[in-house]
Amino acid sequence: MERWRVWWREQFPKTPLWRAVGAQFMPPVPKEQLPGGLVERFAGAAHEALAWLLLWLSPVTVRAGEPVVIELNEAR
Repeated sequence: MERWRVWWREQFPKTPLWRAVGAQFMPPVPKEQLPGGLVERFAGAAHEALAWLLLWLSPVTVRAGEPVVIELNEAR
């Protein structure tokens, strides 16, 4: 768990994704509140917010140049 916390609080803020769009979250998400504070910025029930966060994080977790298809089906 500690290694995971360190990654979120020390490595994730250095990623190109966070540097490019992290400042767009208002109010800003302090690195000490990652990842929970980030989940809170996405709308919907907890499971929906987590799904949106995972979709938003996909550029960090997908290798560059590889094709990817991401589908998010909303319950209606």
